[in-house]
Amino acid sequence: MNLHNPLPDTWEAVQAARDAFEITNRMVLQPTSSHPTLQKIQHELRHQTVYEVGKSLSSLPLLDRKKKFKELEKEIHGLLVLDLWATFEHFLGEYLLEVLKPQSQPGQPVPFAELLKYKRRCDDLQRWKMGDILDFLKESSSDPRMPKLIGDAKNIMMYRNWVAHADPRKTTRTPTDLELTYKNLNELIEILLQTG
Repeated sequence: MNLHNPLPDTWEAVQAARDAFEITNRMVLQPTSSHPTLQKIQHELRHQTVYEVGKSLSSLPLLDRKKKFKELEKEIHGLLVLDLWATFEHFLGEYLLEVLKPQSQPGQPVPFAELLKYKRRCDDLQRWKMGDILDFLKESSSDPRMPKLIGDAKNIMMYRNWVAHADPRKTTRTPTDLELTYKNLNELIEILLQTG
């Protein structure tokens, strides 16, 4: 199988984004520094970080800035989970296509009927729902870790669906931990690569 695990690269990007948000958060919320360069950066961040049309964070009192950053942190967290899930979902599609691919002997073409069956399976696969794919993986694996990992993946999927589609004014879902999200999805991919 020519597949590799794309999740570690995405995880590095997620960590960088999280760290950048944390640094920005500290710079905007902490008292103005005595260092002239830091003062300039803080001034720029406070005036250029727009939270509503025409309003910058500098126009808010410190407590309101902290509250605004908490709201932004939740939204960014959801987007980072979305990024991890999208990478995982893309990998699953590639994995299933690879597993379904007809095998041929070296130097011999794949029979037409086998290619036709493969095309049909690929078309069918496009209509599968992610929950069905996860159930199929759980049922088809003999790895004892798979049921728990699939259960965790379904919880991540529910949170991902809420982030992507829910009305934020309605009930909120408890965010999944980023490290656990990465760990669970990464372990699932590693199992699939070993058994595929």
